[in-house]
Amino acid sequence: METNKWYDQAVEMVVEQMKVEFGHELVGILLGRSVTRELPFKQSDLDIYTIIRSSWGQRRAFVIAGVNVQVWINSADQIQKEFQNTDTPETETLDHFANGHVLYDPERVIAYLVRQAQYIWQQPRPAIPTKQLQKLRHISITQLKDTQDLLEVDEVAATFAMFSTLVSIIDIHYKLKRRWTVQPMNQLRDLHEHAPEIESLVRCILSSNISVKQRCVYLSQLVDQVLQPLGEPLEEWKTVPETVSIG
Repeated sequence: METNKWYDQAVEMVVEQMKVEFGHELVGILLGRSVTRELPFKQSDLDIYTIIRSSWGQRRAFVIAGVNVQVWINSADQIQKEFQNTDTPETETLDHFANGHVLYDPERVIAYLVRQAQYIWQQPRPAIPTKQLQKLRHISITQLKDTQDLLEVDEVAATFAMFSTLVSIIDIHYKLKRRWTVQPMNQLRDLHEHAPEIESLVRCILSSNISVKQRCVYLSQLVDQVLQPLGEPLEEWKTVPETVSIG
């Protein structure tokens, strides 16, 4: 595993600290995705998962040797529950275990969790129910219209709304494609690999060298492209009739 040199000391210190603190309670330690799949930036967080026998959890954040460190302490059962939490925009734990690196694993528990995570990661993301898709579609189009309205009176507010719309529509893209959402710092790289046309539009929307009005045009194109599989324009789109009980 190749890492930048300032991570080596931090990783070693955290592993030793966990061994001393938890002793026989310690089951294993895993280094998360950010410094395993690509050479990290100096400002990147060091994400470490510590698996213990007891059923309690804690998250710690501190700095070692100039490196920002985040440590998640959990039991193996809790990690497995988080693997199944597929409704959140970011499946962070699943991502880290599927693409992470084992640091300490005398009982092979971490290896087992990694295999589980990799199996889930390789499967299509669960399909989104029709009602939820309808709601997501409505929200994203409403956000786009709000951005366009603000553009006429307040470009700063429009820019803020534009970023909110961008986050929402990218989440919808991943859900429609039934792909797992990666961490924000890896998202453009992931889009470049799997959806370069989406990545190109996102970069235009984020560009400071393009006027806000033109960036809003690119945002509209992105929304249209992502929502295209859902069919008719919002004004012509109807939900399935339902029986409503009164009284």
